[in-house]
Amino acid sequence: MAPHTFASHPVLRGVSVKAVQELLGHVSIEGTLRYGPSPAPT
Repeated sequence: MAPHTFASHPVLRGVSVKAVQELLGHVSIEGTLRYGPSPAPT
């Protein structure tokens, strides 16, 4: 599973970004936010 998928799926299901940050072992929240959900296509 790709890191982006691992990080974005829980967030889309309501898991906090902070919890995902801890799961990924990121020190900074900015490192986790780059894996956030992609914007919806227009």
